[in-house]
Amino acid sequence: KMDSDLYWLARGMQEEDGIEWTDEDILKIGTVIANRKDDPRFPDTYKEVLLQEGQYQPFFDYVEGETELTKPDDRYIYLAGLIIEGYRSWDDPSVIWQACFFQGTEIVDTVYDPYLGSTTYFCK
Repeated sequence: KMDSDLYWLARGMQEEDGIEWTDEDILKIGTVIANRKDDPRFPDTYKEVLLQEGQYQPFFDYVEGETELTKPDDRYIYLAGLIIEGYRSWDDPSVIWQACFFQGTEIVDTVYDPYLGSTTYFCK
């Protein structure tokens, strides 16, 4: 269903994915999105977290009712399902930052994408 938690989380994971990321790397994206959803400083649905102003660049131009998002690939639906069922890349709910630059107070993990030549930082 296009408005379900599974759809929005999978869509967010697919949009934020690098070019040659492993499933484990993609689950890190899902963990950050889920941690944000569960953190009182952020909205409390996957959709609202992804659409929060200035947060997730692939969704900056999304306008509900005017813009259609494509259905996520099966890979991302499966991985989003794992996150919804409780899987987390880290046992630390304070990992709420993900970007190509350092944010927050501590770098918890990184993913280097050799195709893009960029590093994504996962921070708390």
